Amino acid sequence: EFISVFDNDELEFFLCGETYIDIEDWKHNTSYKNGLDENSVVIKWFWKVLKEEMTEDERRKFLQFCTGTSRVPVEGFGALQSNNGKVCKFCIEPKEYKKQNTAFITAHTCFNR
Repeated sequence: EFISVFDNDELEFFLCGETYIDIEDWKHNTSYKNGLDENSVVIKWFWKVLKEEMTEDERRKFLQFCTGTSRVPVEGFGALQSNNGKVCKFCIEPKEYKKQNTAFITAHTCFNR
């Protein structure tokens, strides 16, 4: 009886989360480590590519790669959780590339561990 008050789209939304990716919400709920911040050139490039050069479908695939899910929680990016149930912000940090002593951004596909 409880679920009968929802139509198919509403039920999918509550069970699976939001399909639209709000880049501003994502930016607001992202942390940075090891010298990066929202004013770092590489971070500005990152958000510019996500916002201006990726399609919505490509953003979902990227989110899937980084977090294990292609959908945003109903409450937004501020409610991303790890597999232990703790709220866990999306985090960007550079990794040293040993051969050239250069930093690269990497993704942990086990975000939900």
